[in-house]
Amino acid sequence: MQGDISRSIMMCLVIAHFPEDSDPTQPVFVLGENRDDAPQRKHTENHITDSEAWPSVGERQTWIGANRKGCIALLNFYPEKEYKPVEAISRGVIVPNVLEKLGSPLEEILDLRNFAPFQLVSYSKERHELLWQVWDGVNLSQEVFESCGTHIFTSSSYGNDVATKRRENALDLVQGESKLWAEKIHSVLGAVGHDGTPVLDTPCMRGPRSETIGSHIIEVRSNTITLSGFAGSPHDPESQSAKFSSSISA
Repeated sequence: MQGDISRSIMMCLVIAHFPEDSDPTQPVFVLGENRDDAPQRKHTENHITDSEAWPSVGERQTWIGANRKGCIALLNFYPEKEYKPVEAISRGVIVPNVLEKLGSPLEEILDLRNFAPFQLVSYSKERHELLWQVWDGVNLSQEVFESCGTHIFTSSSYGNDVATKRRENALDLVQGESKLWAEKIHSVLGAVGHDGTPVLDTPCMRGPRSETIGSHIIEVRSNTITLSGFAGSPHDPESQSAKFSSSISA
């Protein structure tokens, strides 16, 4: 990733949703994510081809992406015991590499010992399956979620209490919603505090050293996968740049 990760205060929020709808023109799965980091680490370019797309933070590096097989979002993970990788390879290379071999065991794609802890939220179009994997620096754990409802994932270097509160606030906003289309998820990702400004535990956040600096949504339909988004805050249209929307035939 860009810059010195060890000096960054990073968070992330991911919303994964299976809409309850039989309309074949509507998405069967939607994934939204806010990227939270230091303002100077906002991305400026996008990687787009006929078969894959993602916001770019380096040569084949990103934190969220899609191809014909499905889509993936990466969140950092903060274990209680600090882990130092054998070789400190950027976590930015994880999503492109796993997308290319989506469905294969993670430990066969990457030498996990070379990466700082992370979480992966991945959706396989072939299996219509949501998979959550956590590498804590020692062990790899995973959980497969049923293809229904809404699932929210968070991470925070401000501490687990902040991450939990942020997740609860996001869950409150989607309570009872069975059809979270892109417009609704965008409004959730842009939600701020009661005073109208982003705070540490709102979906669109701002803290002492970091804030939401990017927001993206992926919609999976029967024959296409669309990724759209921008750099900047979903709460502040004037801050947004590097906007794009790319559809991949699936």
